[in-house]
Amino acid sequence: KMAHLVVKNNLNGIESFLTSLPKTALLCAEYTGVYGELLVFLCNQFNVPIALATGYEIRHSLGLRKGKIDKVDASRIREYGERFGDRLESTIYAKEEMRELKELFRLRGQLVKERKMLFTHEKVKPEM
Repeated sequence: KMAHLVVKNNLNGIESFLTSLPKTALLCAEYTGVYGELLVFLCNQFNVPIALATGYEIRHSLGLRKGKIDKVDASRIREYGERFGDRLESTIYAKEEMRELKELFRLRGQLVKERKMLFTHEKVKPEM
């Protein structure tokens, strides 16, 4: 049985995880829209194949089971990937999409820094 691992959903956390994978790894993840873009983008950058499946596909392929806990969901997604890995298609972005995503992640980083500076400035601003 594999150990449960929590990976931070940020650039450093995902990069660290991807570099620790064996060369033969195939990732399977639940499609979450924009929330999973960074993971797919970095998998493409690190040449790690990743297949996305909808929550509906995962739930109904393994039979109806109760529970909505992250650790349980992760286990079900892994089970789905192991069972149907030979049928899954890798998600690969086109070159233009990759360039655009790089730019968007760069801009997001700038906005996060500026937001932090604004909040810090608000906290130290003297009362009038």
